[in-house]
Amino acid sequence: YIRELAPAELARRVSEYVLSAARVLEVAPLIHERIERLDQFVPMTAYLFGALEGELDYGWELLVPKKKFTGTPKDVHDALLEAAESLDVVREWTPPAIEAPLRALAERLGWKAGDLFTPVRVAVTGRTASPPLFETMVALGAAICRARLRAAAEKLKLAGQAG
Repeated sequence: YIRELAPAELARRVSEYVLSAARVLEVAPLIHERIERLDQFVPMTAYLFGALEGELDYGWELLVPKKKFTGTPKDVHDALLEAAESLDVVREWTPPAIEAPLRALAERLGWKAGDLFTPVRVAVTGRTASPPLFETMVALGAAICRARLRAAAEKLKLAGQAG
């Protein structure tokens, strides 16, 4: 049946699975004020649609904040694992419910919130800048965020930057 479809019809039907209108509607508020042209939508949100369970493509160096951060890559490794563990117990996956344990972790570590949020952002999006972090994490979903945090910690370990 699929082979009998015209290429244009196949593309139309597949596009519903790749980028459904419902998913676009869910993500649009995150980037609405950040894009200037429609062709920026896909590059800016690719981490939300592709490689959802696979590894994102970024260098381990992005995980370590550069501005006045005094911690080591090993510290970031440990913090990412602690972040994943603190999010394991979050039942209501909402921005405030995600933010609270991460802020508490930053305080416990003696870090500025941004020093923790930067590696968390990179871990879940593969980028140092993205739409609002906690709303983005809600759009990605709990399982994906936790898996990406652990994968980022492993990336540091594999790069020889963490024990």
